[in-house]
Amino acid sequence: MSTPPDPSGMREPWPIPGQDPAAGPDKHSRPWAWIVACVVLVVVAGGFAIWAVGLQSDLDDQQTKTTQAQQDADQAKQEAEAANDAAGALQDQLDQISQGLDDVGDQLEQAGDDAEQNAKDAVDGLKGQVATLKDQVASSGDDETSTTPAPAEATPTP
Repeated sequence: MSTPPDPSGMREPWPIPGQDPAAGPDKHSRPWAWIVACVVLVVVAGGFAIWAVGLQSDLDDQQTKTTQAQQDADQAKQEAEAANDAAGALQDQLDQISQGLDDVGDQLEQAGDDAEQNAKDAVDGLKGQVATLKDQVASSGDDETSTTPAPAEATPTP
């Protein structure tokens, strides 16, 4: 079927895609290739949008978990520092007690040494007094034989 020539003698400046340029204006067809391409692009864009929303949700969940883990780590660090401080305080107290015990031990040792020396001095003093008394008794025993009163001459005690 041929189209009658246009009475004005003008042709359209460009052909319509998907339409035969030789065909006349009677034949009107839709550009299905462009429609299908646009539908596919819309479906792909929708898929990307759904994927991006899911990915953002996953990232938000991961960020929440990371924040919570960081807070837990900070809290554990504070607890560890508090425990270290308490251990340090206990170590200081233990050092003070140990030093006190060492001082008391040294004092007891010194007191024991002093007591031992005092006992030795007392024993030596007693030995000296006993020796002096022995000497006095021995020397008075020699004098006593000549000056000792007889037992009958002893005076009664009141």
